[in-house]
Amino acid sequence: MHLNGCDTQGVEQFGEQVGMILQENIPAFLVELGKTVAATGGTYEEWKKEHAAQVRAIAEKYLVK
Repeated sequence: MHLNGCDTQGVEQFGEQVGMILQENIPAFLVELGKTVAATGGTYEEWKKEHAAQVRAIAEKYLVK
């Protein structure tokens, strides 16, 4: 898993490597992340600007140790 990458032409950058999530854990991670963001009523793009640490905290639960 990588965070904070960008594929916009002219400002491309690789994301920071956070770790590996097993394939079978990806759906649970996405559901938890989605519910967390949905509870705010905003979009993921809006939410992640203010909550980068929370994205990482949610991901940490699903990373291979």
